[in-house]
Parts: sequence; structure tokens; C-alpha cells
Amino acid sequence: MIKHVANLMASCKIVMLFILLFNSQLFITALEPINSMHFQNQEITDILISLGQAYNISIVPDETVTGKATYHFGKSEVLPAIDSFLGAYGYFREEINSVHHVSAINIQYAEEMISIQARQVSYNSLLDRIAKEIGISILYDPINNPSITLYSNNLSVDELLEMIAAQLPNHELERRDTFFYFQQSNQLENNIQAFNHRMEISKDNNLYNLEINGGSASEAIKTLMQLSERQFIFLGSFNRELNELVIRNCDFERALSLIIQQAGLGLSEHEGTYLVYDLPNGDNSSQRFLQFKAINLVHQKADDVISIIEKTNIQGLVCTAENSNNTLLLMGNESALDIVHKLINEIDKAETNTQLSRIDLVHQKTDDILPLLSKDIQCRNPRIIPDTNSFLINSTGDSDLELKRQIEMLDRPEPVFPIYLRYINAEQLMSKLPPAVDNESIILTSMPSLVFFRGQQAKAEIFLEQLKEIDKPTPQIKYQILIVQYQKSSNLSVDINHAAGNDEPENGMHKPLITAALNRLVDLNFDILTHFGLQFASKLQLELKNNDAVIFVDTTLQAISGKTVTFHNTDTFRYRENEIDIVSESIKYSGVTREITSGLLLEINGQT
Repeated sequence: MIKHVANLMASCKIVMLFILLFNSQLFITALEPINSMHFQNQEITDILISLGQAYNISIVPDETVTGKATYHFGKSEVLPAIDSFLGAYGYFREEINSVHHVSAINIQYAEEMISIQARQVSYNSLLDRIAKEIGISILYDPINNPSITLYSNNLSVDELLEMIAAQLPNHELERRDTFFYFQQSNQLENNIQAFNHRMEISKDNNLYNLEINGGSASEAIKTLMQLSERQFIFLGSFNRELNELVIRNCDFERALSLIIQQAGLGLSEHEGTYLVYDLPNGDNSSQRFLQFKAINLVHQKADDVISIIEKTNIQGLVCTAENSNNTLLLMGNESALDIVHKLINEIDKAETNTQLSRIDLVHQKTDDILPLLSKDIQCRNPRIIPDTNSFLINSTGDSDLELKRQIEMLDRPEPVFPIYLRYINAEQLMSKLPPAVDNESIILTSMPSLVFFRGQQAKAEIFLEQLKEIDKPTPQIKYQILIVQYQKSSNLSVDINHAAGNDEPENGMHKPLITAALNRLVDLNFDILTHFGLQFASKLQLELKNNDAVIFVDTTLQAISGKTVTFHNTDTFRYRENEIDIVSESIKYSGVTREITSGLLLEINGQT
């Protein structure tokens, strides 16, 4: 029992009595009809899946079902209760072959007429759904508009699509023989601009004239290099467009520099050869972080080494081969160059009777597989390729068959088991994983209540046992509150009448009998007699009868354990300020309304 005393008014003294009763509310079992289910700030898809599991019905929400909801299911039939819940949040249910499909889009298509209801759905989902219903493909260029709300009744397909196109100012609807097409309106302008590109580069007495309006930067660089009879290499592939550039009578270095800067490319020179390469995001300032390195190969061919390097997918690296002197030209950041330099040292070795073979692992990691290979294979000096799941090994012909057999035996996928979550979602699971698993063992899915466990069955069973201690419903607390307001009085006399005596003897023994009139407390939700006893109840009965006390609050609150629940029982008084004119002594109303709020504000935060 907790008792609070506060002054609400000068003539009243409020004594608040409330008791906190804790009750952990669990999910009910599958019964027909629904007795009572309460969801507090849960994903709508999770609520639907929980209902389906509890009542053995198949509920499939599509990608338009999003957001969270707080909802209480009272005693009712299952499907009408689900329809009421979906209607409150703007969703629709359709039953097809005993499967209940839930969506934010409802389409009725019959006799070439279509009716549709859709609230805050993406254009892609809406157009795909319409195409499925009418049996005609609808193509569309990327649509940046976030969502659409649409309600229509008995329209033709053409009328409906024109209504949608009217809300897309950057798209135009085209009708083809076998499909519809929402095309970006600026696509035609882009096609026309492609024909208006102009590029003229000429040379006059070692001076160059450039008149460029659009076009490829690589084409302009190639033309300039050929006119100046200089050697150049494009490191990697890039597609940069030039804006308008007009300059006359400039030397080669300045002409090349202008093209390079406008295209956002990088430029280096190595032994009279110009190297042109792409920069991250076209940012010339990043050029200072890039380094150039030329590596002369001794034992291996440049083209063969490049084919191996390209398979490693090293980030931030551009490489090309100069076959005339068997040289690799590398451009990249320091980290990328260090990785490829170590790889080349492993590859560029004198040839013996063996050749290098590249082994790519699919399911297992290289570090885990190499120690498990037989000793004779480990003696063939397997070398891990940096930043890959592959390794190089000396090939000896017949022994390659044994290597292949061992790799096939070891590089197998681990078993995967579906894990269905009941009370927590995948995000909550990842934040408090049990000790039997790590992040790499859990595979997330698009459904928050379904994850996959990757590992052996014995480990999966241990994980499921530990999961039982985590996947539990959040306990709820039930608060029963009783607040009694007592009138302030200088003389408060209490006269409690009890009747005490003995009843007829039973088995030779007498039982004490006490009776009291408690009719005014019968209608209260709060069980005063059980929690405070007969004497307190009798006294309160008398005070209520004599109007010395008034029941101020008698209610029940429910909240999640650890969350704050609030209760307001207030009265608001509004009044308008008046102004008195001193001269005329008349009252003028200012029109300003003031408010005074008084009463009880209660916040409770409890934990089980």
C-alpha cells in the first residue's frame, strides 16, 4: 500500500491509496474465438504472424505492410478481429486457397473495369500489382516519388494509368501493343543532346586549338596525343563527358591539363609515356594519395600476372601491362600497392617442372582449409592470395587430382537451420546473442521473426536451448489504484457497528461470526476487504455513507515492465479576462481566455 497526501484545494485533503499488483501477461494459446491479446508498439508483420501461429491460419503480408502498431484484441471471432485491426491501419485482407494475403493495396478487376484502394504505397509496388491483376506488363523508368495514395472506382485501365501518370510530372505514359511504359520525359531530350556534341581539335605550328561541346574525354585525349605524336596509356576504363571547352593557340601541356581537369581524371608521366587514370568520384584532390609503380617481371608474363591480379578485386588499384618490356604499370593507394607487390613476389618466381594453380574456395575460409590438407599437399607451398578466399599452389599433374578430392571433401557448405522467433525480433536477438553462437553463425532474413542458423546440428540444439532463456514475452504489470478523498473536519467521529456472536455448534465446537454492512464498497474494482481488512473497510463504509469521504479514483492500469505509465484525472477551468474603463467605469472583454488545470497527475514505473 502506498499513501500519498496532497492539497488540491484549500478545503480538501486528498489521501491517495493505491497498491501495485504485478502480473506477467503471456501470449495466450491458440483458442477460438480470441479471448484477449494485447500488442504494444510491435511490428505489424510480427502481429500478423503471431496471430497466424496462435490460431493455425496462414497469413502472408506483402512488402507494402510496414510500421508498428499498438492494439488490443478483445473477445471476438478471429477473422473479424483481424479485419478490424487491418482496417484501423489501412490494410486489406484477401483469402485465396485458405491463405490470407494482407496488403495496403486492394484491387477489384472485372469486365475491363478496375477499382483500387491504396494508401501510402510506393509507385513500384502499385504498378507491379496492377500489372499482375490486368495481365499486361507495365514498364517504368526509375521513379523518385516516395509514395502514392489512390482511391478510384470503376475506371478503365487507361483511365487509371493516366491518373497515376498525372501525379508523375517527370514521366509520360506510352501505350504499346503489348505493354504500357512510364518513360522519363527528359529521356528524349538526352537523346537529342547526344547528336549535338561537337569536338574539333587541331594543331598549328606546335600550338593547339580546342573547340569541344560535349563528347568523351578519352576521345579528346586520344586525338590530342595522336596529333602531338606522344605515347599514352589509359589505366583502366572510364567514361567521363566533357562540357563546353573552347581555347586557341595553347601549348600541348596546357591543352592536356584543361581536358584532364574538366574530366576529373589523373595524369602521370613515366619515361615519356603519359598515364591517364580515373580518380575516385572525379576528385582531383585525391590524386595526392595515389602512387605510381612500375614492376619489371622476370619469370612470368605480364598478361598472365594481370589476369591473376584482376581476379583478386583489390580496391583502389588500376593496372595495365606494357608487353614490350614485360612491365606492370600500377596506380593506386599505398595499401593496394603493398598487397599487389606481395602477390607479385609470390607469382614471379623461376619456373620448375611445376606450374601455379589457383584454387578458389566457395564455402569455407582459406585459413581454415589449408591446415586440414594432407602433408604432401602442404609441402607444395600453398600461398594465400591477399584479400581473397583463394590460394596458389604448385601444380604437379597427377597430385592435382588428390588436391581436388580433398578440396571437394572439405569445402562443403555448413548445414543451415531455420529459427523462428516468437516474442523478440532478429534485431533484438543480434543485440544479445547467447554464448553458443556468434554473428557469423546467424543469417538475417527480410522477416524479423525468422533467422537462419549456420552450423552443425549439435551446436544448433545448444543454441535453441539457450534461445529459450532469451525469446520470452515481455512481462506486463497490472496496477490497481484506489484514491480516496477525505473532507477536512474538526470533529470526525467514527461509529462502526459490528455484530459478533457464536453460531450454532458444529461437531461440538462454536465458530466466531462477524458481519458488517459493506454495500457501498461492493461496486469498487479495488478489493479493499482483502488488502486492508474488515476494520478499514467498515470505517471507509461509514465515511462514505456520511459523505466524509469520496472515491476519487478507482481504476486499473496496465504497462510493460520497466516502462512508465501515466494517469491523469484533472479538471480545466477557463475564464476570460475583463478590463474596467476608469473613465466610463464600464467593463470591456479583452477576448483573452486563460486556463487553470488542477487535479491528479500520476506516473508509475515498476519492474517485475
